[in-house]
Amino acid sequence: MTRRVPWAREALALLGVDAEDILAPAEKLGPRPDCGVLCHGDLHIRQLLVGDALNGIIDWVDVCRADPGIDLSLLWSFVPRDMFGTFLSEYGPVGGGVAGRSASPGPGPQRDAGQVRARCR
Repeated sequence: MTRRVPWAREALALLGVDAEDILAPAEKLGPRPDCGVLCHGDLHIRQLLVGDALNGIIDWVDVCRADPGIDLSLLWSFVPRDMFGTFLSEYGPVGGGVAGRSASPGPGPQRDAGQVRARCR
């Protein structure tokens, strides 16, 4: 957060947006002790190189150590809900109740992904 919050503050100021009500508390969060696996940081469908199989993943500019749930926006935005279990079995273990959130109905998982991302960056 010590790097990202000042960057976000500067970028938003250029747009004339005052987001201190969000940024000030985020700046105080600090690193989470359980954020420790390598994550892409911006994994979505346009980052995948696919032919007959997955050939690669591009755009690693946001790579970070974080909760593995940070990369699950791909799951929530692209994978049919009845395939979540299959996706997660291939993706690997996720902590912090991420698997439970991803199986829940409705718009909650998208909100939770944003909260995971905010806590772990």
